[in-house]
Amino acid sequence: MTMKWIYPPSLTLPEDFQKMIGGHPLIAETIFKRGIKTPDQIQSFLDPNFYTPSSAFEFQDMQKAVDILGQALTSGLPICVWGDFDVDGQTSTTLLVSALRQMKANVTFHIPVRAHESHGINLPVLKKLIAAGAKLLLTCDTGITAHEAIDYARTKGLKVIVTDHHKLPDQLPHADAIINPNFFSNDHPLAALPGVGVAYKFIEALNEVQGTNLDTDQYLDLVALGIVADVALLQGDNRYLLQKGLKHLQNSNRLGLLKLIGKAGVKQENIDEELIGFQIAPRLNAIGRLSDANPIVELLLTSDEGRAEIIATQTEGLNQRRKLLTRQVLQAALKQLENDPEIRRSPMIILYHPQWPAGIIGPVASRLVERYNKPAILLTGEDDSVHGSARSIEGLDITNIIASQSSLLSNYGGHAMAAGLSLPIKNLPAFRRAAGHAVTEQLQQTDQESSLEISANLDLSDISLPFIEDIKRLAPFGPGNPPLNFLATNLVIESDRKVGRNQEHRQVLVANEQGITQKVIWWNAGDEPLPTGKFDLAYHLTTNDYRGQRQVSLVWIDSHALKAVEVKQVAIKLIDHRQDLQPEQVLKKILNDTPQAMVWAENQPPRNQTCCDRTKLSGADVLIIWNIPPAQKVLSNIIETVKPKEIHFFARPFDAATLQDFLKILAGLVKFAVNQRSGKTNLSQLASATVQTSDIVRLGLRWLQEKGLYSFTTLSGEDIQAQNGSRSNPGLIKQINARLQELWSEHEAYQHYYQTCDSNNIIT
Repeated sequence: MTMKWIYPPSLTLPEDFQKMIGGHPLIAETIFKRGIKTPDQIQSFLDPNFYTPSSAFEFQDMQKAVDILGQALTSGLPICVWGDFDVDGQTSTTLLVSALRQMKANVTFHIPVRAHESHGINLPVLKKLIAAGAKLLLTCDTGITAHEAIDYARTKGLKVIVTDHHKLPDQLPHADAIINPNFFSNDHPLAALPGVGVAYKFIEALNEVQGTNLDTDQYLDLVALGIVADVALLQGDNRYLLQKGLKHLQNSNRLGLLKLIGKAGVKQENIDEELIGFQIAPRLNAIGRLSDANPIVELLLTSDEGRAEIIATQTEGLNQRRKLLTRQVLQAALKQLENDPEIRRSPMIILYHPQWPAGIIGPVASRLVERYNKPAILLTGEDDSVHGSARSIEGLDITNIIASQSSLLSNYGGHAMAAGLSLPIKNLPAFRRAAGHAVTEQLQQTDQESSLEISANLDLSDISLPFIEDIKRLAPFGPGNPPLNFLATNLVIESDRKVGRNQEHRQVLVANEQGITQKVIWWNAGDEPLPTGKFDLAYHLTTNDYRGQRQVSLVWIDSHALKAVEVKQVAIKLIDHRQDLQPEQVLKKILNDTPQAMVWAENQPPRNQTCCDRTKLSGADVLIIWNIPPAQKVLSNIIETVKPKEIHFFARPFDAATLQDFLKILAGLVKFAVNQRSGKTNLSQLASATVQTSDIVRLGLRWLQEKGLYSFTTLSGEDIQAQNGSRSNPGLIKQINARLQELWSEHEAYQHYYQTCDSNNIIT
C-alpha cells in the first residue's frame, strides 16, 4: 500500500518552549504539535510522576459495584470471574483473580474456549458454574451485550457486576452494576480504557473501600500488556498507566511472564510497547485463538517453576502453529482476491471459506487492511453459523458499518477498528453488497484518504543511538501518540533477505548516494515486492539487542519510487581556460563579448563581476564555471539547471584546502546562523558557502553535533534549525571522522581529476 505523504510546515515555537523541554528540538516541536503546551501538561506527558490519575469513583455504578463485592467478601460468597480469550481478557481475568485472592475471596474464573463458546457469556457453561456454587458473577472485558445470560443468572439469585469497555448497546443488560468507560464523553481521561484498565480501576476502588492496603502497582505489568495488545488510545489515564506499567514490566518477578519473555528471546529490561506488540502479545493471543486460554491465567499467577515452564512451552508451540496457519489463510485470501476482480475492486474486502480457523481470520483481516488500505471482513463456518472478524482503517467505524446491516445478521459487536459478527450463509451476498455501499457513503462523508505525516527528513548518516534515545522521551507510542515518521531520500537496495521462522519478514539493506548503508526491517512483507531503482523511504526508528549490544533499528513504513529521468544528450561547445595565467582578464573579455553569460562562483569570485552560487542559477546560453566543482554531480546539476550551449571552464581553488579547514568554515557558518539568524540555515546554502556537496556538509553537521558544539533538526525540505549543543558523544566521533576522511579523499581525487583531465571528458 502506498500512502500520500504529508510534509508539515515549519513551526516557530513560543519563546522558551524549547528550553523548557530540552534535548533535540524535534521533541519540543512534536509535543507542541500534539497540543501539549502548558508546563503542567508537558511535565505530566513526559513523566508519569507528575500526572494526576482520575478517581475510580468517577465511573457510573463504581460505588454500587464495590459495595456488592464488599458484601460478598464479608459473607465469603463464591465469586466467578468471567473473562475473554484475547490478551486484554486474559490480563483482566488474572488481575481480578489475583487481587481478590489477596483479599481472601472465594474466587474461581472462566475464560471461554473460542472453538466451542465464542465471545461473551455462554449460557450452558454458566449454568454449570452456577450449579457448582457461584453466587456472584463478575465479568471483565465482556458482558455488555450478554442479556440472556445475565437475566438467567439473576433469576438464580446471583448478583452480576459487568466490567467491560466495548460499545454500549441500545439496551443495557439488567446487571446489578455496570462499569464501562463508554458512559464518559470522548475527552474524559478514562474514556479509552481497555478491559484490563477498567478491571484495575475497579480493584483500586475496592482496595480503597475495603482498606486492605494492597499495593495495586503490582498489577501494572498486566495493565501494560493489555493496553498495548488491545491497541488502546494512549491519552489520559491510558498513557499514564502504560508508562508506569512498562517500568513494572521491565522489573516484574512474575514467574510465568518471565518464562514467556525468555521463549520470545527478549531482554526483560528492554521491553517496550513495540516488543509487547510484536513479540509478547502474539504469544499470549495464540493460545486464545487456537486452544484454551484458561491456562494463561494460571501461567501469570503460578509460583510453580515446573508448571510455568510447561505452559510457556505449550504457548510457544501454539504461537508457531498460529504463524503457519496465518500464512496459509493469508495466501488463500489473496488467491480469492486474485480470482475475483469484483471483490478486489469493492470498497470493503469480504471473504469467506468454511474451513478457515476462527482464531486466525482476525489477524489475516488486519494484514489485508495493511496491504490494500481497505476495511476487511473474513468469515468462516457453515450454514446458519457463519461468523468472522472485521478490521478497519483509520476514520472508518467498522462496527457502525456492520450495525447498519443488522437485519441480515445473527449477532455483532466490537469497536470502531475491530468487530465480530455472525450471519446465515444465505445472507452473505446481500451483506457484501450493502456493507460495501455503506463504506462508500461513510468514506465520502469523511473524505477519507490514506496519508502519512512525515516528522522530519533524516538522512542515513544522521541516525544515531543517542538521537533515538532522545526521541523515546515521547514514548510510549501508539494510537493517539504515533511514532515519528522519518524520510530518507534517493536510496537504493543493496540486498535483502527474508527473516523469521516462516520467512514472513524482510530485512533490507539500503544505501544512500554516498554509499552509507542501514538495515531496515519490513514486518510481514515476506511476499511484498521491493522497489526497483531509486526510491524514498518513510521509516521510524527504534533499537534492538544484537549479541548483547544495543543497536539502531529502522522499521519500514512506506516507499515511493523515483521516476527515472531521461537525459537527452545535447552538443555543448567546451572552451578550456584551466591553464590561463590571467583568468580574470580572460573572464572580463568573455563577459564583454557575451554580457548575458551566467557565471558560477562560490568562493573567491572574480572582482567587479556578477556571479551566482548553485542556488541562484537560471537558464543561459553561455555558462562560465569559475571554481573547481566539489564533485562531478555538482557540475552535472549546474549544467542541467543552466542548459548552456557553450561552457567556459576555469579552475579557481577555494579556501578549504584540508578537511580541518572545511570543518572550521562550516562551524563558523553555523555560529553565524545561531548568533545572527535565530539558528535558521539551509543545507544548500551551507554547501554553496563551503563549495562542497550536501552529503559532506550533512556529515560535517553531524560531526559538530556529536562534538557537542551544536545540535540540529531538519524543519522541512533542506531547512535546518541549529542551536548550541549540550553534550558530546565521543563514541561516534571516531566513526564519523573515518567516514569524513573517505568523503574528503573522494573530493580531493575529483579536484585532481578536474584539473588534469582532457577537456572533452570534463562533463562526462
